[in-house]
Amino acid sequence: MRLRLALLFALLLPGAAEGQVRFQACKDRTDHPIAVLVDNSIAYAGVATFRNEHPVILWNARTNRRLPYTEQLFIYLHECAHHVLDHLYHGEVGAREELEADCWAIQLMVDGGLMRARQLAELERTRSAVRGDETHLGGEAHVRSLEQCLRRRTDPKVWAAALDTLVLGAHDGFASRRGRLIDSSGTAPVHEALLDVPGTYDCEVVGSTVRCWFFEAGGRRAATGRYRKLSKILKAWLPRGWTSAEQVSDHPTRLRRWIAQDGRTRTLLTLTLTETQLYLLIKRLPV
Repeated sequence: MRLRLALLFALLLPGAAEGQVRFQACKDRTDHPIAVLVDNSIAYAGVATFRNEHPVILWNARTNRRLPYTEQLFIYLHECAHHVLDHLYHGEVGAREELEADCWAIQLMVDGGLMRARQLAELERTRSAVRGDETHLGGEAHVRSLEQCLRRRTDPKVWAAALDTLVLGAHDGFASRRGRLIDSSGTAPVHEALLDVPGTYDCEVVGSTVRCWFFEAGGRRAATGRYRKLSKILKAWLPRGWTSAEQVSDHPTRLRRWIAQDGRTRTLLTLTLTETQLYLLIKRLPV
């Protein structure tokens, strides 16, 4: 239910001619591909919308042809984010949703190794020339916002606030934090989560558990480094009455897991590193 980086690395279609789309990797929360349709009449470079009741991304090939590749990739991922994060199902897309889409796109590009420091600097230059409107930031305010998106991924204060919210939500099994039903075919229904953790807006409520896939890198080293940094932040956050431990395994699909539990409420939190991915689970165990 996430955009897979394995596909992202093959996003660019070599030799894409005029009228063709360079990107075809976006999937919505139900893992269905989002089609990209060329429409040079739209006012923006890209627009997330519906056509014949199907989610699509409209792509202004004429406008994008004049933009650097990194800028085009950001625009594509921004529009993909609107579908992945269910923005179009919530009604009118406003300033908050546009900021979330910005953060989702820039974080994925950086964490996934889709651009280096030089390309990030180039993207900030091109983004600083973007004009804002009633819902989109523009100019230097837009660039500062993107930089804040990257900083908040490992900001201890932002993480502490998010974890406090998760712990409160676990008291009723996240019943009050469930959004749209995503999948009912498994052993437990999957809903969109109306909360998130720094680095993603793509959490899900699976039964009475919140699951957040929030980091996927191109290599194990980057993922391990983020795991160590975040486990340190989580240890510093631990409230009174919680205990924690770490499990280390040589199994290729589960390298490390940090576990914390509240002895009073039996709320359980786990941070797991699997190869190049990190995910967070939180639930309340039955008494």
